[in-house]
Amino acid sequence: MLKIIGIFSKTLVKQPRYEAIYIYVYHIYHIYSSEIITNATYIFQEITKRAVAESGIRQALIDLEVWESTASLPLQESTDSKNMMILLVGDYGSLLAKIGLYLLLLTV
Repeated sequence: MLKIIGIFSKTLVKQPRYEAIYIYVYHIYHIYSSEIITNATYIFQEITKRAVAESGIRQALIDLEVWESTASLPLQESTDSKNMMILLVGDYGSLLAKIGLYLLLLTV
């Protein structure tokens, strides 16, 4: 890890006057390596969670756009209490269920 960020290099091993620096860096690396690994693991887990959530939201939006373009309201003629002809939305319950499902997907 320290090699990646430029603190640790093989030149320190070859030059005896830098032996103390090498030992110091070596000990710092071993002291903090578990903390670095723990933090990196946490960061990778958070990135993965966010990517999965973003993927789910994108898929829900795509499904919603497809449904929006194909959705239609089947109308049924009926008469009200004054014998006036009115149009009612047929299969209203399943329409609300689909809308509720898409809303649920978007809020998760």
